[in-house]
Amino acid sequence: VRALFRLRAAESALRDGPMTVVGASGAAVAFERGAGASRFVVAANAGDSGVRLDLRFADAAPGAGGHLAPVDIPGLRGAGEARIVDGRATIELAASSGTVLRVV
Repeated sequence: VRALFRLRAAESALRDGPMTVVGASGAAVAFERGAGASRFVVAANAGDSGVRLDLRFADAAPGAGGHLAPVDIPGLRGAGEARIVDGRATIELAASSGTVLRVV
């Protein structure tokens, strides 16, 4: 938990940036926080089984790409890196897990 608080303190996008839900399925939800070059996806799965979560980024330009890079936070069993293609990405979350990903 301390590592999450340190990340939030270090990244103004996680404190003050706009927030948009980019995916949800069952007991899992993901939201994007930030704008411009400082954007993150925070995802959590409160369910008892793993889930594949499809993410949609409404502000992505047609043909735009990029990727989601995991932020190393001790104790979080997060998702791995994922490509963003045409404003969409897919991540897999284990049961009772969460992750923070930087939009690059």
